[in-house]
Amino acid sequence: MLLRWLGFRRTLVADVERLMAYAEKERLLEHALIVDATGSRGGSLGVYAIQRMTSRPFKTTLGNIRLSDVVVPFVDQKRAEIVAGGPSDAGVFESDDGGARLLAWLEGSVIPALAAGRSFSEAVPFKLAHLPADSDGVVTPAPIHFSGPLVCFFGPGGGSHLDQFAATIVDNELGHTIGMPTGGFSNTWEWSEVLRMPGTDRPLVEFMWSIGHTIRPNGEILEGNPAQVAERLPQTAANYSQYHALLLERAYAYLDGREERGRR
Repeated sequence: MLLRWLGFRRTLVADVERLMAYAEKERLLEHALIVDATGSRGGSLGVYAIQRMTSRPFKTTLGNIRLSDVVVPFVDQKRAEIVAGGPSDAGVFESDDGGARLLAWLEGSVIPALAAGRSFSEAVPFKLAHLPADSDGVVTPAPIHFSGPLVCFFGPGGGSHLDQFAATIVDNELGHTIGMPTGGFSNTWEWSEVLRMPGTDRPLVEFMWSIGHTIRPNGEILEGNPAQVAERLPQTAANYSQYHALLLERAYAYLDGREERGRR
């Protein structure tokens, strides 16, 4: 089964639920699953998707917050988003509990850590979207999930939450990866500031600052350090028009070899 994965956006949960209902109805859950994420963007809730792509427990990414003078307004912003039901540009909140775990952690742990003069908060499961702060980060598969082999195609055109998706697949050895590493620009949180013309309200430029590290399942900082693919296949001027066909050829060769090894 081949999926062209475009991102981790507001329709992810509904789209994945439709996919799983279709796969169960058509008896496809034991088939090999190939996920082409070479054209994917970022977003959130990648763990929700992976829980349905594998039959094995896995460790998710972690994240922390750099403690500075933006933390208090940042917490105020997150509190307002949670009360409103989600960020205004997303339409849904990026966790399975509406942000309750996140807000409790921000108010009960991050703010006290700032007051204590620490440089970073502790690392917790990424944005507390699926697990509590004291969790070890291990997530179990959903009751209905694919059980066949998993192959993923990645490339440098995307990053952010795609970086986390790729790192979770690679670091937990959940599947075979082909292509090129993702962009490697994932962080946990951002803070934006608009610089204005001195003495006026006229905006000049908006800066987005990284205010937290993403920690890969293997314990390494992700930013600038994307997970490496198992089979490197660079996209070049010579192979551009046939690139996806080449990726599929590599995937079929891997799956055929895996099946052959299983018969021995």
